[in-house]
Amino acid sequence: MRRDRSPLMGFLLKHRDNYKTEEEFRSFVLETVRDSINDLRELGIEISIRPQCLQMRTAPSHAAGPDERSLVAGRLC
Repeated sequence: MRRDRSPLMGFLLKHRDNYKTEEEFRSFVLETVRDSINDLRELGIEISIRPQCLQMRTAPSHAAGPDERSLVAGRLC
């Protein structure tokens, strides 16, 4: 593990043991980061995150066309 974490990441990692699964912890992290983005907007700071549904990867070469894409881990919004 990296030791040079940001203060925000350090805060989030302190809560890791409060969650039974990595998926639950990741949900907590995502919700906290989204809330922080809203708080920062009140200070005039704009930050955005890429929606999980837009995490695309190129389809295998045997696909119908070069522009065909598939969702990572089948995540849908």
